[in-house]
Amino acid sequence: MSLGVDFDAVKVPQPLARSVCAALEGHETSFIEDLVDGSHLWLVAPGSCTSAGSRHLVLSTGWHIAIPGPRSTARRRWNCPWPGFTSARLLQGAIEAAADPSKAR
Repeated sequence: MSLGVDFDAVKVPQPLARSVCAALEGHETSFIEDLVDGSHLWLVAPGSCTSAGSRHLVLSTGWHIAIPGPRSTARRRWNCPWPGFTSARLLQGAIEAAADPSKAR
């Protein structure tokens, strides 16, 4: 699978990543946790999510990321046993809510 062709990755730094996870609670979503810097990566359909300011970074064509296996415990790991894509619309709303709780829906 190719970054920017088959999927994009949305990187959210700590501590915002924990707030995004809380905003996504109850929804079917999965993410890759970077155990070194605490950032989280959500995989979304290519071109479906945009960066708004510096709250997160959309990684697409030209970027390279290591996707861990489902049971990896090295530098990066999945938060669930069956990883998959996350709805970009759902993720965008969670990022906005986490960044500014007064605007949460």
